[in-house]
Amino acid sequence: LWVSPHGRVWGRARGQSGNVRWIDNGDAGERCLVFPRRGDPVTLWTLGSWARWYEQSCWEGVQYAGTEGCESVAVAALIGEFGHASGTIGVVGLAGAGIAVEGSIPWVTWENLRHLRPQARFRDAGPILRRLRMTKSDEELALVGKAAEIANLQFDAALRIARPGVRERELLAAMESVALTAGAEHAGDFATNLCSGKGFPTNRRASDRRLCAGDLLQMGLYTRYGGYWAHPHNALSL
Repeated sequence: LWVSPHGRVWGRARGQSGNVRWIDNGDAGERCLVFPRRGDPVTLWTLGSWARWYEQSCWEGVQYAGTEGCESVAVAALIGEFGHASGTIGVVGLAGAGIAVEGSIPWVTWENLRHLRPQARFRDAGPILRRLRMTKSDEELALVGKAAEIANLQFDAALRIARPGVRERELLAAMESVALTAGAEHAGDFATNLCSGKGFPTNRRASDRRLCAGDLLQMGLYTRYGGYWAHPHNALSL
């Protein structure tokens, strides 16, 4: 992932969680990840996230390290353990695009890391990783396609079940049951936004509200398969 023969990549998830998920297949939670040129990548979450990491993550071979909230200290320690205290470190998260155009790494974290590893040479590796992620392999495209097929099954379930008197959560349960039965992954960011009625908000989680004649049912799906998402939105008029 980095052009230097001695390099490694450090990436942070806040606002740019796709960069970390692409490597560890975890959910959209806040964390960072260290990827050595040789050796297994290491996901760094707070110790309280252990159960979530074990359940939802990761690709085989991704290791876990607890941070106790001090990511710079944990990353600096890993840099030393991998023998790159004076190497070149590619950093992902100094700048970005979309909702994280100004980056996702806190100032204190960044300054403390440079203080702890003064001999390391840090470089912005964000453009490298973005180019890699934008070019999808046939395998990746197939996973996206499968996620879209499962999302279609969820919409089909909504067409069969949505009637006046049915609770939003009953409809949600049926749609997610179809998805999970078809192989969708139940991770922290597998979700369905589903709301009925008229007016706003139009993008919230399902409630106990009963559907009524004349409702506009808004559905937004985050259907995940093999680490890849379909993200369709649809509206259904009752």
